Amino acid sequence: MHIPNPLKQSNQRGDTIVEVLIALAIISSVLAGAFFVTNRSTQNVRDTEEHTQALQLLQGQIERVRADVNDGAQNSDFPSYFCYDKDSQLQIATSSSDFSKCPNDLSGSSGVAYEFLIAKADTPGGSGNNKLFTASVHWDGLHGQANSEQLLYKIEVNP
Repeated sequence: MHIPNPLKQSNQRGDTIVEVLIALAIISSVLAGAFFVTNRSTQNVRDTEEHTQALQLLQGQIERVRADVNDGAQNSDFPSYFCYDKDSQLQIATSSSDFSKCPNDLSGSSGVAYEFLIAKADTPGGSGNNKLFTASVHWDGLHGQANSEQLLYKIEVNP
C-alpha cells in the first residue's frame, strides 16, 4: 500500500488565476451576446404585435364604414374627417390631425393606446359610386416612439 507524503511536491498543477479569468471573460461574452440577441428578438416581436393590433383595429373602423354604407348611408352622410368610438358612434374630427376623438386604450392587455381617423379622400378614382377613404391609426410604441399606419380603401357608396 502506498501512502502519499504530504511534504513531497506533486507533479499536478491547477489552473492559474489568469486562465480562470480568461475562461470567465469568454463565457461572459457569449452570455452577453445571447442576451442581446434574445432581447432584440423580443422587442421585434412586441413591435410586430403592436402593428398587427393596430391594423386589426383599423380594419374594424373600415368595417364600420361598410356597415353604415350597407345600412343606407349616403356619401354626404360622411364628414371629411371622422372615426368611430368604442360604442360604434360616428365622431366628427376637426382636421386631418385630430386623432383625439377616437382613442382605443388597450392598457389592460398591451399597454398601448391607439387613436384613429378616417378621411374622405378627394382623389381620382373616388368618383361615381366608389369613394376612397384614408384610414389612419397612431400610437406610441414600446419605447415611446411614435408609430402610425395609413391605409387607403375604396368602398362603394350609394349615390
